[in-house]
Amino acid sequence: MTDSQYFDALARLLEDNPPPAADAPVLAALARIGITPGKPFDASQLDPTVREGLEGSVSLALQKLEAATIQMGAADPNNSSNHWRVPPLSVGNFGANYRLRAVIALIAFGANLPADAVYPTTAVDGEGNPLVGSNRYALHFNKDQMPPVNAFWSVTLYGPDSFFVVNPINRQAVSSWMPLKRGTDGSLDIYIQKDSPGKDREINWLPAPQGDFNLTLRMYWPKIERPSILDVSWVPPPVTKVMP
Repeated sequence: MTDSQYFDALARLLEDNPPPAADAPVLAALARIGITPGKPFDASQLDPTVREGLEGSVSLALQKLEAATIQMGAADPNNSSNHWRVPPLSVGNFGANYRLRAVIALIAFGANLPADAVYPTTAVDGEGNPLVGSNRYALHFNKDQMPPVNAFWSVTLYGPDSFFVVNPINRQAVSSWMPLKRGTDGSLDIYIQKDSPGKDREINWLPAPQGDFNLTLRMYWPKIERPSILDVSWVPPPVTKVMP
C-alpha cells in the first residue's frame, strides 16, 4: 500500500472495529493528521507540512517494528536471564501499548496471555555468542530447576527465517511429554547439534542446521508460585557450548 492507501484503510477499519474508550487520546491524535473513522483519507486537504511529514511514514514505521522484534523482551543487561529474552508480561493484554501490540501483530497475529503461556527465546549461547550448527550445545536442567509449569513445556528450533529446518529425524522440538532420558540425579540434558549425539542420547536430541538458528522455550500454564517465569524468579538455563 501507499501511505494514503494505508491511512484510508485504517480510517475504514476504525469504523468497522470501534476502538474502546481508552483509545480516545490516540484517536484524537489521528484526527489531527486527517485519519477519522469512516471518512476517506484525503492527503490533499492536509497542511503541506503535515502531508510532507506523512510521506514514507508507513514504511518507516514498519522498519522500526521489524527492528523492535529483535529487541522484544530484551535480555537483562546483568545477564540474570542467561541471555534468554522473556516477552513482556503485558503481551496479550496490551492496553495502550500500541508499539508492543503492533510488534505482536507483525510476527504472530495474536498472542496468549502470560497466564496461559510464556515463550522465552534466544539466538545466542550462555556467553552471548550466536547459535550456529557448526558447534554443539547442551541445555541442562537440574532436577529441581525444570520449567515450572502446570501443563507441559517444549524447546523448538528455528532457522534464521523463523521456519523449521530439515533434519534426518524430522524432529522440530523436544517436549516434556516425550520419554526423555534423564540423568541418575534426575537432571535433564537436551543436545542441540547437527549430528547425532549417539544412539543412547538421540531421544534428547534437537537437530540443528549447519548455519544460524534460534530457540523458543514454550511454557504452557506457568505456575504462579515462586520460582515462576511470571515474575522472572525462574529463568531458563543458559545454552552451553559443548567443547569438542
